[in-house]
Amino acid sequence: MITPNEFISKWKLIWEEDLIKLSAESLCDIDIDEDAKRFLIEAGLPDSAAPELNFVEGLPSICEQYGLPEEYGNYRYMGFTGWGDPVCLSLNNGFIVHLDHEEDFEYETFINSSIPQLAESLLAYAQFIKETQKENGEDAFFDNNIPDRLKTWIAEEFERIDPRILEGGFWLTELENLDEEE
Repeated sequence: MITPNEFISKWKLIWEEDLIKLSAESLCDIDIDEDAKRFLIEAGLPDSAAPELNFVEGLPSICEQYGLPEEYGNYRYMGFTGWGDPVCLSLNNGFIVHLDHEEDFEYETFINSSIPQLAESLLAYAQFIKETQKENGEDAFFDNNIPDRLKTWIAEEFERIDPRILEGGFWLTELENLDEEE
């Protein structure tokens, strides 16, 4: 698993965007894994990252953020997808998920098994986009002009980073979308 310092170094080589770090004080009352806390304090996450993920400061309860009933109290709000679905840390298992806002937040879609694995997946996807652009031009990724070997590489990277990705969810959908014709 990637360390906070490795993530910072590698992220800055690809994107100039600063990372949002959280304070230890903001996390002291939240029951999450120590590796996740350390990662959020030392490295943080980007404000935004492909594919259409946005992150915010803090980890407020999804109940506070969206006025949801206490049955959603085990979700901490991290940000949102390009479709407006909240990206959350599940306190039940440490998974990163997004909740479908169009279905009254009843459906949870898996993103990653942990915060460090999310960060490493974002980094791999950013590298994937940069390599695609380097090989086939600035618009290559958006034109879906992606070399097959890079599609294979990102799938293998995701499997190495977090094997659950290939069982279904957010990243698997992204991989499947790479094979759709423009």
